[in-house]
Amino acid sequence: MFCNGNGTALSIFQLHERLWAACRTAGLREVRWHDPRHSFASQLVIAGVPLPQVQEWLGRSTVAMTMRYAHLAPGAGRHWIDALNANLTAPWRG
Repeated sequence: MFCNGNGTALSIFQLHERLWAACRTAGLREVRWHDPRHSFASQLVIAGVPLPQVQEWLGRSTVAMTMRYAHLAPGAGRHWIDALNANLTAPWRG
């Protein structure tokens, strides 16, 4: 997928150097190859894209690994906060 001008594969060192050069050119910190994938998944979930769709776009065979982003979903865990608030506003029964 990534190769030199003569068609030979780039070494891992060459791949890292090219990625980091692109980061420097863009004024970004150095990132790892997997960082854009995590950012992509996080931004999708934050935007409300359903986890099964994110799973498909990431090419994962199961939703289990995609669940690590579930806490970013809009309203995630909201029912727990609502339960706490309901308990706090209910008359005290001591």
